[in-house]
Amino acid sequence: MKKKKILSLIMLIALASNVVMSNSIAYANNLDSTSSQLEIKNEDKSIISSPTATVEQMQKWARSKGATETFISLAPKYMKLYSSHGGINPIVAYAQSALETGYGNFGGVINESYNNPCGMKTKEGGNDSDPNAHQKFDSWEDGISAHLDHLALYAGSNGYPRTETKDPRHFSFIFGRAKSVLGLSGSWASDKQYGEKVLRMTKEIEKIEKGENPTKPVEPKPPTIQPEKPITPPNNSGNTIKPPSNSGNTQKTGKVTASALNVRSGAGTSYKVIGSLKNGATVTILETKNGWHKIKYGSSYGYVSSNYIKISSTSSNGSQNNSGNTVKPPSNSGSTQKTGKVTASALNVRSGAGTSYKVIDSLKNGATVAIVETKNGWYKIKYGSSYGYVSSNYIKINSNSSNGSGNTVKPPSNSGSTQKTGKVIADVLNVRSGRGTNYSKIGAVRGGSKVIIVETKNGWHKIKYGNGYGYVSAKYVR
Repeated sequence: MKKKKILSLIMLIALASNVVMSNSIAYANNLDSTSSQLEIKNEDKSIISSPTATVEQMQKWARSKGATETFISLAPKYMKLYSSHGGINPIVAYAQSALETGYGNFGGVINESYNNPCGMKTKEGGNDSDPNAHQKFDSWEDGISAHLDHLALYAGSNGYPRTETKDPRHFSFIFGRAKSVLGLSGSWASDKQYGEKVLRMTKEIEKIEKGENPTKPVEPKPPTIQPEKPITPPNNSGNTIKPPSNSGNTQKTGKVTASALNVRSGAGTSYKVIGSLKNGATVTILETKNGWHKIKYGSSYGYVSSNYIKISSTSSNGSQNNSGNTVKPPSNSGSTQKTGKVTASALNVRSGAGTSYKVIDSLKNGATVAIVETKNGWYKIKYGSSYGYVSSNYIKINSNSSNGSGNTVKPPSNSGSTQKTGKVIADVLNVRSGRGTNYSKIGAVRGGSKVIIVETKNGWHKIKYGNGYGYVSAKYVR
């Protein structure tokens, strides 16, 4: 009897051990499963949170992606406004704006003049291909405020919906639809990978190393020790390069706007730095070519980026009228003007000297323009019965020539060509001025955009872009 009790006790202990072991294994398995789920969830990011990067990182990332200066300038605005608009993580919003606008290059049915950073439509809405269906804001601050308020509504932020907002589509039924970035897929946009794209871009910003603020990078970084006297660069034969004689020629002067501006031996950053100029220094400009000024430098000459020179005046070097004053060129009728040719496949004509001004038209490659003046890397040109502005980087100066005919540049007619259409399958696809990655980037088109293909050659499509043409890799168009 005693033996039976002992055996029963042993069996009970063994049974209890098995139960405990089973529960421990089940708990461990459940913990592994939970950890795995947490790991998946941790890949996502809450839309409402403190900033996860700095303005410096935002701008450095944008510049690395070929963003426009206007888009780069939006970073501090997002950082300034986020706290008063639902506490949205400004890094997430900035990444989303990059996706929506092609890093500020647009390329769709709207452009910079809309001040619309997220492709937002009007209250009434409409077709994606209808420019009038998209909201125009009075300023970038208004556009960003509307973007942040719309995101805050999606994320279910406290105090939303708001009674006062710049968001034209502030509908209460979208409240809380997407509390995380991945939740934007299929809700903010029909694209099922939309949230993943925004999340990936957000993480790219967060990984950018902190460094100097790249808001206004001066092309040349000055040497550590600046020469007290300008250096005269030798040519290949060993002789000193002398500037051409300028007697009787009209010359321009300009002032350096950068804190320090490198002087190079040729027109490009690949040429040797031969000296440096301080902010406010006055230079005499001999000629301008492809965004570079050839200037007098010491007893010789050098080259500086035209982006950092503000034109001061134009003066004659010897020709005087009877009164002793410098001769001024007569009015446009029969006057000698500089002309240039467009080197880009399609070149935007803007209403002012800068990318923040409205695009009023476009010029084809090879078009001749009459240049009225140069300012901060931009040419003021005759356009139609008025004037327009184009980037000097894409104009090759021909020569001083008479423009007495009074003809003005007109965009070409495109009638009569057979065309195909295609759809962009990349997130953002660069549009270039020629067939190949060595050509300059003139814009970008968003994933899902339709393009009109004019011709295909060597793996590149020539497409209609704005009022002109551009080139995109055929790999990313279906």
